[in-house]
Amino acid sequence: MLGTDFTVTYNKNKEVTSTGNLAEIIVTGIGNYNFNSTQYFQILPEVPEIVQIKEDATIQFIEATYDPTAGVQTVEDGTIQRTQNYQPNTYIGRLHQETTVQEILVQIANNLTQIKVFDGNGNEITAADFSSTYMGTGFAVCLYDDTTGQEIDKVVAILFGDMNGDGVITALDYAMVGKVLASIDDFNTLDIYYFAGITSRNNPFITAVSLAAIANVMASLPNSDFNSGFLNT
Repeated sequence: MLGTDFTVTYNKNKEVTSTGNLAEIIVTGIGNYNFNSTQYFQILPEVPEIVQIKEDATIQFIEATYDPTAGVQTVEDGTIQRTQNYQPNTYIGRLHQETTVQEILVQIANNLTQIKVFDGNGNEITAADFSSTYMGTGFAVCLYDDTTGQEIDKVVAILFGDMNGDGVITALDYAMVGKVLASIDDFNTLDIYYFAGITSRNNPFITAVSLAAIANVMASLPNSDFNSGFLNT
């Protein structure tokens, strides 16, 4: 009986352990029970329930609230509070054009065996295509439970100026903005691709400013990459 016939003590059992520095449970006999047994066990770090990025990552998460009805648009960069069970307004920001999936994945802190990447149409990007596929607007980085296989978190990429989701800002995006302005294409103003066409913090809608900003990027003008600061002021 514990306390009468034997005692149980623990050592190094309050912190995450490593292979060469395991926690211990020590069982020692009392009285006629002359024995001492030590067993070793590992304390693993808590499995993250959200997609995380490394401290030195160049990408950042954006918590964005876009409400064109109220005429309000806010974007907060840097470290943000995340909500478990993903919300559709959590984005991967500071994403530059022609950035490959591989270049994004090396900045993810999670175990990559639990990560899957999908394009804007829901097609999974395979490992063979990581280094040749650009991360565009609408791409999703998803975290899965490696035991149940259930998706537990997701963040969606947004490359401002990239309205067609191919990861490059081109004349196609310029034309799409022009069609929105001419009311030829009827985008849902809450759609992420519409959101990608907005290049100014001070206006919650696509305007002629978006056309000019995309044209500047295409011409590689100095300080034209609005994704470096998320949005122009």
